[in-house]
Amino acid sequence: MKKNTLVYIVGITLVLISACTKKEVALTPSSIKELGFNYSLEGSNSYDGRIRNYHQRFGTYILYNFNKNDAYWNVIQWDSTYRLIKSEPEYVDKQLDLIDSTFFRYYADSTLKKYLPTKFLLCSSILMYNNAPQPDGYLTGFYNTNYVYENFIVNWGNSRILNMKGVKDSVALFRGNINYGFLRLLDLLIKT
Repeated sequence: MKKNTLVYIVGITLVLISACTKKEVALTPSSIKELGFNYSLEGSNSYDGRIRNYHQRFGTYILYNFNKNDAYWNVIQWDSTYRLIKSEPEYVDKQLDLIDSTFFRYYADSTLKKYLPTKFLLCSSILMYNNAPQPDGYLTGFYNTNYVYENFIVNWGNSRILNMKGVKDSVALFRGNINYGFLRLLDLLIKT
Protein backbone atom coordinates (compact mmCIF):
# COMPACT_ATOMS: atom_id res chain seq x y z
CA MET A 1 0.00 0.00 0.00
CA LYS A 2 2.83 2.40 0.88
CA LYS A 3 4.55 1.56 -2.38
CA ASN A 4 1.41 2.45 -4.42
CA THR A 5 1.03 5.77 -2.59
CA LEU A 6 4.66 6.60 -3.23
CA VAL A 7 4.26 5.76 -6.93
CA TYR A 8 1.20 8.05 -7.16
CA ILE A 9 3.01 10.93 -5.45
CA VAL A 10 6.06 10.53 -7.70
CA GLY A 11 3.79 10.29 -10.77
CA ILE A 12 1.82 13.42 -9.85
CA THR A 13 5.06 15.29 -9.08
CA LEU A 14 6.50 14.36 -12.50
CA VAL A 15 3.30 15.47 -14.26
CA LEU A 16 3.38 18.83 -12.42
CA ILE A 17 7.06 19.36 -13.19
CA SER A 18 6.57 18.57 -16.87
CA ALA A 19 3.61 20.98 -17.02
CA CYS A 20 5.78 23.76 -15.59
CA THR A 21 8.61 23.40 -18.09
CA LYS A 22 6.61 24.59 -21.09
CA LYS A 23 8.48 27.19 -23.14
CA GLU A 24 6.53 30.27 -24.16
CA VAL A 25 6.94 32.38 -27.25
CA ALA A 26 8.51 35.80 -26.57
CA LEU A 27 6.02 38.65 -26.22
CA THR A 28 5.80 41.16 -29.04
CA PRO A 29 3.85 44.42 -29.21
CA SER A 30 0.50 44.30 -30.93
CA SER A 31 -0.58 46.64 -33.69
CA ILE A 32 -3.85 47.49 -31.91
CA LYS A 33 -4.10 51.17 -31.01
CA GLU A 34 -4.63 51.48 -27.28
CA LEU A 35 -6.59 54.11 -25.45
CA GLY A 36 -4.19 56.08 -23.35
CA PHE A 37 -2.44 59.30 -22.69
CA ASN A 38 -0.59 60.36 -25.79
CA TYR A 39 -0.97 64.12 -25.90
CA SER A 40 0.93 66.77 -27.74
CA LEU A 41 1.39 70.15 -26.08
CA GLU A 42 2.42 71.84 -29.27
CA GLY A 43 0.55 74.81 -30.62
CA SER A 44 0.96 78.39 -31.68
CA ASN A 45 -1.96 79.97 -29.85
CA SER A 46 -1.29 82.53 -27.13
CA TYR A 47 -2.46 80.10 -24.45
CA ASP A 48 -0.43 77.07 -25.56
CA GLY A 49 2.68 78.35 -23.75
CA ARG A 50 0.67 78.75 -20.55
CA ILE A 51 -0.68 75.22 -20.92
CA ARG A 52 2.86 73.83 -21.37
CA ASN A 53 3.92 75.74 -18.25
CA TYR A 54 1.02 74.31 -16.24
CA HIS A 55 1.95 70.83 -17.47
CA GLN A 56 5.54 71.30 -16.30
CA ARG A 57 4.35 72.59 -12.92
CA PHE A 58 1.50 70.15 -12.19
CA GLY A 59 2.02 67.19 -14.55
CA THR A 60 -1.57 67.38 -15.80
CA TYR A 61 -2.62 67.82 -19.42
CA ILE A 62 -4.90 70.83 -19.84
CA LEU A 63 -6.90 69.98 -22.95
CA TYR A 64 -9.16 72.35 -24.86
CA ASN A 65 -9.26 70.22 -27.99
CA PHE A 66 -10.05 66.76 -26.65
CA ASN A 67 -11.72 63.74 -28.22
CA LYS A 68 -14.44 61.37 -27.04
CA ASN A 69 -11.89 58.93 -25.60
CA ASP A 70 -10.54 61.68 -23.35
CA ALA A 71 -13.98 62.73 -22.22
CA TYR A 72 -16.01 59.55 -21.90
CA TRP A 73 -13.79 56.50 -21.45
CA ASN A 74 -13.62 55.17 -17.87
CA VAL A 75 -11.46 52.04 -18.30
CA ILE A 76 -14.25 49.46 -18.50
CA GLN A 77 -17.00 51.30 -20.37
CA TRP A 78 -18.08 54.50 -22.06
CA ASP A 79 -19.66 56.94 -19.63
CA SER A 80 -22.95 58.37 -20.87
CA THR A 81 -24.00 60.40 -17.83
CA TYR A 82 -22.82 63.68 -19.29
CA ARG A 83 -21.92 65.43 -22.54
CA LEU A 84 -19.03 67.86 -22.89
CA ILE A 85 -18.81 70.71 -25.34
CA LYS A 86 -15.24 71.83 -25.98
CA SER A 87 -14.07 75.25 -24.93
CA GLU A 88 -14.18 77.83 -27.72
CA PRO A 89 -10.56 78.67 -28.64
CA GLU A 90 -11.03 82.45 -28.42
CA TYR A 91 -11.98 82.12 -24.72
CA VAL A 92 -9.30 79.67 -23.53
CA ASP A 93 -6.99 82.47 -22.29
CA LYS A 94 -9.81 84.00 -20.23
CA GLN A 95 -10.78 80.56 -18.93
CA LEU A 96 -7.17 79.91 -17.86
CA ASP A 97 -7.14 83.33 -16.11
CA LEU A 98 -10.31 82.34 -14.26
CA ILE A 99 -8.95 78.93 -13.23
CA ASP A 100 -5.65 80.48 -12.14
CA SER A 101 -7.34 83.14 -10.00
CA THR A 102 -9.94 80.82 -8.44
CA PHE A 103 -8.15 77.48 -8.17
CA PHE A 104 -4.43 77.04 -8.96
CA ARG A 105 -3.28 79.87 -6.69
CA TYR A 106 -4.85 78.28 -3.60
CA TYR A 107 -2.69 75.15 -3.64
CA ALA A 108 1.03 74.41 -3.60
CA ASP A 109 2.37 73.12 -6.91
CA SER A 110 3.38 69.89 -5.14
CA THR A 111 -0.23 69.30 -4.03
CA LEU A 112 -1.59 69.86 -7.52
CA LYS A 113 1.15 67.70 -9.02
CA LYS A 114 0.31 64.87 -6.65
CA TYR A 115 -3.49 64.98 -6.81
CA LEU A 116 -4.69 66.52 -10.07
CA PRO A 117 -5.91 63.87 -12.48
CA THR A 118 -4.04 63.32 -15.73
CA LYS A 119 -6.52 65.35 -17.79
CA PHE A 120 -7.94 68.78 -17.03
CA LEU A 121 -10.60 69.35 -19.71
CA LEU A 122 -11.64 72.89 -20.64
CA CYS A 123 -15.27 73.01 -21.77
CA SER A 124 -17.72 75.66 -22.87
CA SER A 125 -20.48 73.69 -21.19
CA ILE A 126 -21.22 70.43 -19.46
CA LEU A 127 -24.60 68.80 -19.97
CA MET A 128 -25.96 65.88 -18.03
CA TYR A 129 -27.59 62.91 -19.79
CA ASN A 130 -30.98 64.69 -19.68
CA ASN A 131 -29.42 67.87 -21.19
CA ALA A 132 -29.60 69.66 -17.84
CA PRO A 133 -26.62 72.01 -17.48
CA GLN A 134 -24.01 71.05 -14.90
CA PRO A 135 -23.37 73.67 -12.21
CA ASP A 136 -20.75 76.17 -13.28
CA GLY A 137 -17.58 74.65 -12.10
CA TYR A 138 -16.52 71.09 -12.13
CA LEU A 139 -17.02 67.47 -12.91
CA THR A 140 -14.24 65.49 -11.33
CA GLY A 141 -12.88 61.99 -11.28
CA PHE A 142 -15.76 60.74 -9.16
CA TYR A 143 -19.24 61.78 -10.19
CA ASN A 144 -22.06 60.25 -8.16
CA THR A 145 -21.21 56.54 -8.34
CA ASN A 146 -19.44 56.64 -11.69
CA TYR A 147 -15.70 57.10 -12.06
CA VAL A 148 -14.76 59.53 -14.81
CA TYR A 149 -11.31 58.19 -15.58
CA GLU A 150 -8.53 60.67 -14.75
CA ASN A 151 -10.58 63.78 -15.60
CA PHE A 152 -11.12 67.14 -13.99
CA ILE A 153 -13.59 69.11 -16.06
CA VAL A 154 -14.46 72.81 -15.93
CA ASN A 155 -16.68 75.02 -18.03
CA TRP A 156 -17.13 78.73 -18.85
CA GLY A 157 -15.01 78.44 -22.01
CA ASN A 158 -17.38 80.53 -24.11
CA SER A 159 -18.69 84.10 -24.44
CA ARG A 160 -20.47 83.87 -21.06
CA ILE A 161 -17.08 84.36 -19.40
CA LEU A 162 -17.01 87.98 -20.64
CA ASN A 163 -20.07 88.79 -18.49
CA MET A 164 -19.14 86.56 -15.56
CA LYS A 165 -18.28 89.41 -13.18
CA GLY A 166 -21.59 91.09 -14.00
CA VAL A 167 -23.62 88.03 -12.99
CA LYS A 168 -24.10 88.09 -9.22
CA ASP A 169 -21.71 85.78 -7.39
CA SER A 170 -20.70 83.85 -10.55
CA VAL A 171 -16.97 84.03 -9.82
CA ALA A 172 -17.52 83.11 -6.16
CA LEU A 173 -19.78 80.22 -7.19
CA PHE A 174 -17.21 78.99 -9.70
CA ARG A 175 -14.43 79.26 -7.08
CA GLY A 176 -16.54 77.33 -4.58
CA ASN A 177 -17.51 74.63 -7.07
CA ILE A 178 -14.05 74.01 -8.52
CA ASN A 179 -12.40 73.88 -5.09
CA TYR A 180 -15.16 71.69 -3.70
CA GLY A 181 -14.68 69.33 -6.64
CA PHE A 182 -10.95 69.16 -6.06
CA LEU A 183 -11.28 68.66 -2.30
CA ARG A 184 -13.91 65.98 -2.88
CA LEU A 185 -11.53 64.25 -5.27
CA LEU A 186 -8.72 64.51 -2.69
CA ASP A 187 -10.95 63.00 -0.03
CA LEU A 188 -11.90 60.07 -2.24
CA LEU A 189 -8.31 59.49 -3.37
CA ILE A 190 -6.96 59.57 0.17
CA LYS A 191 -9.62 57.11 1.35
CA THR A 192 -8.77 54.57 -1.37
